[in-house]
Amino acid sequence: MDDIDVRIIEFLTHDSRASFRKIAKETGLSTDTVMRRFQKLEENEVIQPIITVDPTKLGYEAFVFYGLKVASQGGLRQVTEKVAEIPDITAVMETTGEYDLTVIGVVRNIKHIFQIGEEIAKVQGIRKIIIDRISLPPASVTARYPPAPWHNLHIKTP
Repeated sequence: MDDIDVRIIEFLTHDSRASFRKIAKETGLSTDTVMRRFQKLEENEVIQPIITVDPTKLGYEAFVFYGLKVASQGGLRQVTEKVAEIPDITAVMETTGEYDLTVIGVVRNIKHIFQIGEEIAKVQGIRKIIIDRISLPPASVTARYPPAPWHNLHIKTP
């Protein structure tokens, strides 16, 4: 990465929907240079294009946080991956403390909270599941689709 890449990234942080032509004009680069640099930044996973979705506009009324205890630490990765496949789960995080995983989902109503819990309970290797808390989203909150990498599924372990 060099100063040109940094200029492109800085521009995108202020206007992520800008065209390559606009970025080129504002940064004094050619459109071709901006396009090639953007593609290289994306290939090297320096930038990750995402969309932002307001879950309330899709009919979701709340976020639910589940705490999961797994039967064996050796099976933690498999449990994490299986739980992440469940519809309406937006994040799965390995944690320390009383529970091994924190799972966040978006729900439409109370019944949906329990339906997701039942789906999680079907995953082999889970010893205990609790509903940790339910949170109504503030008007300005958004969820990311695809989920941001902090859900730790993209972390490569030896």
